[in-house]
Amino acid sequence: MRRSLACAFLFLVTPLFAGRAATYVLNKGDITQTLVMKRETAQSVSFSFVSECKKEKCKDSLGGMATQDPFRHPTGKDYKGSFAAEEYLYEKGKCRVIFRVDMESASMVKVLASACPEHKKKKCPLEIDGILRLQRNKR
Repeated sequence: MRRSLACAFLFLVTPLFAGRAATYVLNKGDITQTLVMKRETAQSVSFSFVSECKKEKCKDSLGGMATQDPFRHPTGKDYKGSFAAEEYLYEKGKCRVIFRVDMESASMVKVLASACPEHKKKKCPLEIDGILRLQRNKR
């Protein structure tokens, strides 16, 4: 009986965690990065991530689903510019990207591309030193 109640509770609560898409942007030098994230469940987000350099006329993108794994720590080192965050992991083939979303207000995201050989481009890197900030809607 308890198990069925717990399953029913999760089934009813999960849609409450789903929300609108949030857009995060980082402009650093000639590179612009845009990340659009949408919470799908309590443990997963769908995302679209684009890195673009207008000067070099190159663009790289990545998209899919990233899941939260609170028990996995991808590296043993502390991240530069750390903040209390929920981490979402995207893995496909040899590509591994972590999105660190600010837990306090969800207004910042740090992208950590620990291994993405098919997206290793010097002109349009997936990981640059900086934090993507929430883009507010302009009315």
